[in-house]
Amino acid sequence: MHSSSRLKSLSPLPMIGRYANAFRVGFNAFELIIEFGEQFTDNDDDEHLHTRIVTNPVAARALLSALQQALEQRSAALLNELPGVRDTPSDRDPDASIT
Repeated sequence: MHSSSRLKSLSPLPMIGRYANAFRVGFNAFELIIEFGEQFTDNDDDEHLHTRIVTNPVAARALLSALQQALEQRSAALLNELPGVRDTPSDRDPDASIT
């Protein structure tokens, strides 16, 4: 896993990884709320949300920048490592649906 920063966990507990392919984003006057979950089929209207992150706009912009950088690095690495493989349209289109 590549990371754009070297943050250390403040918790003595091990970090738990969860898979997410469904996202819900909301906001209020001071915060952005990002919910993560799983959608099991394309016809599954139920998103099974399991994690909620509440953050401020400055941190949300940093997250957006880190995600964009990671996607660009991933695309470049795949193109270099796998000749003949092209990015999918969703890799190139920032407006492509994620869920």
